[in-house]
Amino acid sequence: RPPAFVPPWSTPSGLPGYLNGPAPIADVPAPEAAATGNAVAEGGRTLTMHVSPAQEGHVLSVWTNGASVIDAAIDGRPVKINTAPRASGDTAWSLDYINAPASGATLTLTLKGTQPLTVAVVDRFSGLPGFPGKSFGSRPTSVVQIQTGDQTVVRRTYVF
Repeated sequence: RPPAFVPPWSTPSGLPGYLNGPAPIADVPAPEAAATGNAVAEGGRTLTMHVSPAQEGHVLSVWTNGASVIDAAIDGRPVKINTAPRASGDTAWSLDYINAPASGATLTLTLKGTQPLTVAVVDRFSGLPGFPGKSFGSRPTSVVQIQTGDQTVVRRTYVF
C-alpha cells in the first residue's frame, strides 16, 4: 500500500499484533471515478468528479493526495473538513460515504495549487469473496474480528 493512502490508524505493513497476509487476486467489481470538470482559478482549481461504488450499499471512500483540499461538497452539500495537515507538507485527505447509492455522487473539491491530484476510490463491503479452488483455515480462537469485521476492500487509483 502506498504510504500516502494508508489510513491514519494503520501502517504500510499492517497493524502490529494483528493478523494480515497476502491474499489471492479476487475478480470483484471496482469503484469508479471520472473527472467531469476542472476549473483553474487564482491559487488553485476546482475539480469535479463523479464517484461510484461497485454496488449500492457499500462504503465508498475517496482518498486524495498531491494537492491540499481546502473545500469539498458532495452532491452540492458542503462537507465539513479539517484543513490542518497532520504533518508538514501532508496533502492527504479522505471522505467516507456510508451506504453510497449505486448511481454514485458528484464530488467537488477546491484544491490549493494546480498540480496533479492522485485520487483513490475505495469500495468496502462486508464479507470475503469466494475463490474457486481456494479455502482458508479458521481464525485462531485467540483472534477476533475488529470494528467492521471481515470485509473486502477494492481500490482503483486515478490522477486528475
